[in-house]
Amino acid sequence: ALEAVRVAKELDSDRRDAEIMYLTLLAELGQEAEALSGIEAAAERQEVDLATLRLDSRRLGHLRTRGPFS
Repeated sequence: ALEAVRVAKELDSDRRDAEIMYLTLLAELGQEAEALSGIEAAAERQEVDLATLRLDSRRLGHLRTRGPFS
């Protein structure tokens, strides 16, 4: 599944959903470091402020206070 989504992402690099699915699969498969690196790169491309997003998510109870993505 990971390889299929990776190929889909490469074939159409403008599809955010394929990138999100790829990064989610990486994290689910225990490849958190690679997923986090991809998330940071995607956030920069999409002009997303990760620090603010993390704070808002914690405030709403969507993120753990410790872990690879916190």
